[in-house]
Amino acid sequence: MGPLLGAILTLCTFGVSFWIRRRRGQPTDQSFALKLVGISAGLGSITIGALYPLGYVLISKAISGGTIATNLPPGVTEDALLGMALVGGAIVTIGVVYGLLDHLRS
Repeated sequence: MGPLLGAILTLCTFGVSFWIRRRRGQPTDQSFALKLVGISAGLGSITIGALYPLGYVLISKAISGGTIATNLPPGVTEDALLGMALVGGAIVTIGVVYGLLDHLRS
């Protein structure tokens, strides 16, 4: 079920973003489309692969209490959850630094 939801989210993100860009009258050339494919696929993957398990744990723990290990979704280990959190933190840090440098150049 997870990969299917990721694919659906990827396609929806691509379609809506492409439509918004065309509606604004901005160019939708091959370069834009290829970059959008990568961004959409990344969003679909990270949402299903990382945000869903992290959100599941937070909500389940808030409702039923217990430990993180007892509230994990099926098929996810504590090590995987920690890895997702670390990778997510690194991605956010890189994004913020990139945004800062881009803002300083403008």
